Formats: sequence, C-alpha cells, structure tokens
Amino acid sequence: ILCGSVLRESADRIVRRTLWSAMSSQAMDSLEVQHKRRLEKLLLLNIFQGVLQHVINLQSEIALFTSACGGDAVVTARNLVNSSTITGIAGLLANQVGGKMSDALGRKPFFLAGPLVNILVGLLVFLRPNSLRVLLTTRILKLIGTTFSGTVITQAAVCDVCSDAELDAFNSKAPIMIGLAVVSGPF
Repeated sequence: ILCGSVLRESADRIVRRTLWSAMSSQAMDSLEVQHKRRLEKLLLLNIFQGVLQHVINLQSEIALFTSACGGDAVVTARNLVNSSTITGIAGLLANQVGGKMSDALGRKPFFLAGPLVNILVGLLVFLRPNSLRVLLTTRILKLIGTTFSGTVITQAAVCDVCSDAELDAFNSKAPIMIGLAVVSGPF
C-alpha cells in the first residue's frame, strides 16, 4: 500500500512537471503576474484590517479608562499617555525582534499576531472592564501586536514581493486603505 501511494505521488509529480514545462513562458509570466496582484490585494486588505483594529474601539477605550479611573479626566489622560509611551518603547524592541524572527521563520505566521492579540485582549477586557491594570496592559499589547502584524510584517512582505517600481505603486495605494479604515472604523 505504501509503495503504491509513493508511486502515485511520484507519477503526480512527473505529470505536474511535464505540464509546467509544456506551458509557454508567456503563460508562466501571466500566472506569476496574477499571483502577485492577488498578493498585493491581500496585503492592502491587511493594512486596512490593521488600521481598523486600531481605530474601531477609540470611543469605547476612553470610556473604559474614564470609568476605571473613577471619572477623573486628568488621571485618565495620564494613564493613556503613559501607556502610549510604554507602547512606543516596547514596540521598538518587539518590531526589531519580531522582524528578525519573520526573516528566519517566514512571514505567514506573524500576520496572525495582531488578530490573535486582539482576540485575547478583547476577552481580558470583557472579563475585567474596571481594572485599570488590565486596561493598561491590554492597550499596550493591542497596539504593539496590531502595529507589528499590520505594518511591520506587511511592509516586509511587500518588499519581498514587489520590485522598486511596484513598491512605489503599492505605497501609493496604502494611504487609501488607511483612510478608508479610519473613516469606517468608529461606525
């Protein structure tokens, strides 16, 4: 049985190789272009999703922090600013380490960092909505995870896929996706 499956697998590989070699170079180029365009669309959608994850809870986040700080606007503002500062510093480290890891392990698993962190963060906030410590921690994790997968990994993948001219064209489309996400996020 094992020998038969190995023979079938070898035959399948030979057939595929024969079909690929029979295709003209023009057909191969056309398939590569189609694949590249599909990847570019998916990467643009990933940018949209990353920005959307940042802005979708802007109104509720401030309300949660204000409630956890006992309604004191000054304490709320101080905690939001401090968490943003910590996020910036920790994000520098996370982006550097994560970028090197994605170079070694591939980009695909790191695209899930933002969405998975957001699911975990949402669950923690749901369970402890009045805990300032939980809100601060989850805000920092959310901002780092979303920025990492939505910006760092996406830009690295774009550089992997696109030539210089294609990179310029892609980068001209990215602000459109960012604007759409910012406008549609709070609604």
